[in-house]
Amino acid sequence: MSTDSGGREVKRNKKRKAVVQLSDCSDEDEEVKYAPYFKKNHIRSYPENSPGTIFPVYIQSTNENIKFGNKDPVYLNNIFSRYNKGVKEIKRLNALRYTVIFDNAKNANSLLANSTFLASHEIKAFIPASTSECIGVIKFIPTDLSCKHLFDKLISSQEIFAVRRFTKRTPEGIVPLQTVSITFAGNILPEHVNYGLCVVPVEQYIKPVIQCYKCMGFGHTTKFCKRNIVCSICSESHSFKDCSNTDKPLCITCKGEHVAVARTCPVKQQKIIENRNKIMNRNTLGSYFPTLNKSFAKATSSRPQQMQYTSNISKEKNVLPDVINNDKILKAIIDTFLMFCSKDNSLPINSASIKEMFIKNITHSHNG
Repeated sequence: MSTDSGGREVKRNKKRKAVVQLSDCSDEDEEVKYAPYFKKNHIRSYPENSPGTIFPVYIQSTNENIKFGNKDPVYLNNIFSRYNKGVKEIKRLNALRYTVIFDNAKNANSLLANSTFLASHEIKAFIPASTSECIGVIKFIPTDLSCKHLFDKLISSQEIFAVRRFTKRTPEGIVPLQTVSITFAGNILPEHVNYGLCVVPVEQYIKPVIQCYKCMGFGHTTKFCKRNIVCSICSESHSFKDCSNTDKPLCITCKGEHVAVARTCPVKQQKIIENRNKIMNRNTLGSYFPTLNKSFAKATSSRPQQMQYTSNISKEKNVLPDVINNDKILKAIIDTFLMFCSKDNSLPINSASIKEMFIKNITHSHNG
C-alpha cells in the first residue's frame, strides 16, 4: 500500500515513540515479503454475530456484456420472492448491478451458497466489503516482518482477513514503512490486537481520496472517466507530459497556484476531512459496545491479563455529569437494558441491536 495512492500518512511526533520490539521470525524471499497477505480461499460473508438490521448482497450477470441493472424488476421480484428467504427489498445499484437486501446475516449468506439458483439465472452474488469488513492501522511495526508473519502471529477479538504494509515510492525504489493495515471481519473496529505479550493499538484507517488523473476530478478513476483531458499543471486541454507552462502551475479545481494533484489543495483537504467524518460517524456509539467474534473468543479469553479493554466512556469523563443529570438519557439506558434482560426477549445482544434500541428509547423519551 503506497502513500502515493492517498493512504493514511504517518505523522511524526516531536517525542519519538518506541518501536515495538518484535523478533524477526520471517524467512520469506524479499520479493514476496512485503506483498499483501490474504486469508486463503476466503469468500466474503457476514459474521454470525453481525450487528445491523439490513444485509445487502450485490448481484450481477455472469456475462460481463449484459447490463443487469436494466433487468425487468418484475422478473427479479418473482425469482427472489419464490426461491430466497428473508429478502426485504431489491434496489437498482447501477447499470451492472442490483442490491438485494436481507433481514439477517444467515439469509444473506445463503444466497452466496445457493449455486443452483445462481447458475440457473446466470447471475453471481457477492457481499460488499463496506458492510462486512473494516480496516484498521497499526504503527511502529518493524519492517523486517513480512505480512504473512504478521497474519500468523497477530491475535484479535475479530477474525483477520488481510494484512498489508504501507510503502513509499522513492527514487531508489519502493521502501516499506512501519505502518500496517489490517482487514477485520465485521464493521466494528477492535481497539487493539495482540502480538505475543504486546498489546498494539488499532487506529481507524481513512480511505484515500480518489482523484482522476485524466480530468483531475474527484470520486472516480481514469479508467472510467468520460471527460476531456486536463493538464494537472496548467489546467489546459493536454497531457501534463506535453505541458510547457511548468513554471506557472494552476489548479483546475480551486484555481490556486499549485498542481491539481497537490495534497495541499484546499478542495482535496476538504475531501480528506469528509472521508474521515464518514468513518467516524459510522462508528459513533458502535465502539462503546464491542462484540467478540465467537470463533475467536476462546483464543482471546485465554489471556485475560493481556487483553485489557479500555472503554471509550472512561476516556470521556467530562460527559458523565451530563448523562447522570439527564433523566431522559438515564431512562432510555435503563429501559434498553431491561429490554435485553427480559426472559421473553429474543433480541440478539450485539452493538447494533443495543444501539438501535437505545436510539429508539431516547427518541421516545424526547417525544414524550
